[in-house]
Amino acid sequence: MTSPATLITTDIEFERTGFQTGTLRLPYSHDRSAYGHVPIPLALLNAGTGTGPTVLLTGGNHGDEYEGPVALMKLMQRMPSMAIRGRLIVIPGLNFPAFVNGTRTSPLDHGNLNRLFPGARNGQPTEMIAHYVETELLRRADVVIDLHAGGASFDHAPTLLASPPAERERRALYMDLVRGFGAPNTMIMDLLGEDRTFAAAAERYGKLFLCGEFGGHAGCDAENLAIVATRRVTVANSNQRSKRRN
Repeated sequence: MTSPATLITTDIEFERTGFQTGTLRLPYSHDRSAYGHVPIPLALLNAGTGTGPTVLLTGGNHGDEYEGPVALMKLMQRMPSMAIRGRLIVIPGLNFPAFVNGTRTSPLDHGNLNRLFPGARNGQPTEMIAHYVETELLRRADVVIDLHAGGASFDHAPTLLASPPAERERRALYMDLVRGFGAPNTMIMDLLGEDRTFAAAAERYGKLFLCGEFGGHAGCDAENLAIVATRRVTVANSNQRSKRRN
């Protein structure tokens, strides 16, 4: 029998039209539960027209960064009544054990998700999350936005972090997304030599990736939350406009 590519399962049907909520089931065998799992909430809205992009929105890559998760939870409440083109996948607490614990790293294995890509199918829990993102989610997405903040260690001015592709047409499309997001500050940067991050994984798959730092000190600043909450979906429309123009 062929082994599945990932041990994480889900009740979400990614190709089904309409709105769905569910979980990723992260296997976690431990002293109190031999066959336990960690549920990671997610939502999907699929217009089913086949004419739009798939946008993956994530928060909680680090568990002590709250503006992104709160904004995405608010978005999940609005998704059933939204009209979109394409498909929207929303995971507000990607490293859910860390998010529940309010810590940068997971209490299960001390894993820093944003330093563990490409992960491992048979690894520790945080490695398995990274592996699922790399093998299952990135192959479905056209655009990826990962929302961060400074966490407990520092406070960050609200800034979009952008790494434009070198290829001309994709760079133009990418800059449309940057303008569509409309952050107060944008820093153009490379990957700083890192190949273990979510950004590096997206680059390996040729995806358009944006991330940003919107606050910090392990709190949730209302002004920074408003920035994220009002700009999180506009990139989908920007991507669609750019596709028609090109």
